[in-house]
Amino acid sequence: MKAAVALFVVWFTFALLGQEPEGNKLALCKKGTQQSECVDAPVLKVGMRPEYPENKTVPPGPVVLSVVIDTKGKPQGITVATSQGKDFDDAAIAALKQWRFEPARTTTGRKIPLRIDVKIDFPDVRALLAEALPLCSAQQPAPCAKYPPRPIFMPDPEYTDLARKNHVSGTCVLSVVVDTLGRVAYVKVKKSLGYGLDESSIEALRKWRLEPGRLEDKTAVPVKIEVETNFRMD
Repeated sequence: MKAAVALFVVWFTFALLGQEPEGNKLALCKKGTQQSECVDAPVLKVGMRPEYPENKTVPPGPVVLSVVIDTKGKPQGITVATSQGKDFDDAAIAALKQWRFEPARTTTGRKIPLRIDVKIDFPDVRALLAEALPLCSAQQPAPCAKYPPRPIFMPDPEYTDLARKNHVSGTCVLSVVVDTLGRVAYVKVKKSLGYGLDESSIEALRKWRLEPGRLEDKTAVPVKIEVETNFRMD
């Protein structure tokens, strides 16, 4: 069984806020000061954009989550410190569970679990979609993107156990916006396969990194593209 991807031609923000060591009394290290043993805060290595809840207006502020980053860099014990309603809270939590960090370390190099607060903003998806340009073609005059996004890192989606059990094959079609940093900033399923394959496709796309689409003068712009993920039984 194989999953293959065909590419046809605002992100979230987070911030580490108040931080408090978990299970110890060491202070956080501060730049420009000399301290005895202290703790360097976790550093984000992999971040996944939260899904924007459907039919929801932009929340008035960020969701703030309290989380312990364990010694393997994985989030544990997530709680909501500042809520923006269940839908946005759940979306922020689901995204944070997929994040991976370089764990906190003491000045002696010892890894320790550390509780931090993470702020997640939800950009206005409507503004993002309005700003994104289609690719230029004979049927699509300017304004448009002359140069499509180019793949850098494009992992294939996983074939789910449920799809395998039901011998499901086919193609999932997704509408995607690639932002000016080459990240997938928006995904919507246009043709669904079900059996967890839509979700698997979206999860894979969130990990993609691309060279962004560009205007004729090579200025990077957000671009609308269509992506197919193909699943077949061997």
